[in-house]
Amino acid sequence: DLVAGDILVVPGSQRLYLRDWIAITLGVVSTLISFTTLLVVTAQ
Repeated sequence: DLVAGDILVVPGSQRLYLRDWIAITLGVVSTLISFTTLLVVTAQ
């Protein structure tokens, strides 16, 4: 399985495959959810 950071290891490839986009999107979304949850919990 590819992690979002693995893309940086391949300098010769310019294309991002669908599963790379999925991995990046899931990583960003989960980070945003965690950050939002943290803010909500802290605000209460």
